[in-house]
Amino acid sequence: MAGFSNRDLQLAEAKDKLALDVPKFIEYLGADWQKAGARFIFLQPPHAYNETSTWISLRDGSWKDEVGGHPSGIDRGDIIALIQRIAGKSFVDAKQIAFEYLGWTDTRTYTPPSPEQRAEYEAIKAARRREIQAERDQKSSKLFAYWRSLPPAQGTIAETYLREARRIPLDRLKPFSKTGFPHSLRFEAVSEHKDERTGELTDWPALVGLVSRGSQGIGLHRTWLKPDGSDKAPVDGPKKMFGQVAGGTIRLWFGQGDYRPSEARKRGLIVPGCLGEGIETVLSVVCAVPEWRGEAAGSLGNIGNFEWPDYYGDLTLLRENDQKPQAVAAFDKAIASAAARPRPGNLYEHAPDQGDDHNTYIRLDPDNIDRLREQLLSLKDC
Repeated sequence: MAGFSNRDLQLAEAKDKLALDVPKFIEYLGADWQKAGARFIFLQPPHAYNETSTWISLRDGSWKDEVGGHPSGIDRGDIIALIQRIAGKSFVDAKQIAFEYLGWTDTRTYTPPSPEQRAEYEAIKAARRREIQAERDQKSSKLFAYWRSLPPAQGTIAETYLREARRIPLDRLKPFSKTGFPHSLRFEAVSEHKDERTGELTDWPALVGLVSRGSQGIGLHRTWLKPDGSDKAPVDGPKKMFGQVAGGTIRLWFGQGDYRPSEARKRGLIVPGCLGEGIETVLSVVCAVPEWRGEAAGSLGNIGNFEWPDYYGDLTLLRENDQKPQAVAAFDKAIASAAARPRPGNLYEHAPDQGDDHNTYIRLDPDNIDRLREQLLSLKDC
């Protein structure tokens, strides 16, 4: 431990101990919280800022505000920064709050834990991590089983939504697979939606995508719809992901040969692909280039978690024309993350020259689907 002062060790130990029961500590700070799988949202006492965008890890108390702009200027960090955020305190005062909570009334003297004590802390932390992972795995298994119980989205109002509301020319996929329809999309006739702001529960039909990572189904992506499929449901937050979805994608299209990942590996088949945020964006692109694989990350932040599989060739990341600085920064981060990973092909990015995203682009003009194909296939020449 050379190079670390007693105060460094004291703070590290405080973080470890606080992480053993994060919800209890959040309550001590005077904030409410809501469980959400292996994560939870903390809700500050009512004020003008929407605190429901802040996710906190039950594993170590690290957190991130997905929206940003909080008056404190603190949008992510460790459990000490969380104290600063909730209590509105300086770093020094936040440390003092942590020490007082742990009963460390005299912080001027500190004796690092013995090897035996440290081993005990590590054992408790490891047991907690195993407990959280077991909970995640159990939830993933249940979500996958539920997805399998649902009927395919083809022939339902979910298909109506894709074809008519989003004007995605799915017929272009027919020559490339038996069904000509994404395998991972199912339909839920009655799906409960919860408004995270008000707590109101309403029922709507939903388009349900399976989120997969490796060979496992790990979560679900729901898009709640109007009963006639003419648009998304008029609710706050009509899309939501469930389960341990980090690094997972909705595998919408398998491309040339229509081979699932396991079969593609057996055959040594390398196929180009695209990765974007939303289902509608990616489906629009694979309808333009059905030879490509297409996967949706479900959220902008999750694009950077994508593990480039060995059955992919070149990969094109689909940028949306969102001028919000946070969205631009998030996509740039995803590009940097993808570029840093081992990969079997070249990395490209593409944004439409009109509209907010690729789906908006093809809806502006029916001929844009062919223009989009030309643009995407010419990326190698750029």
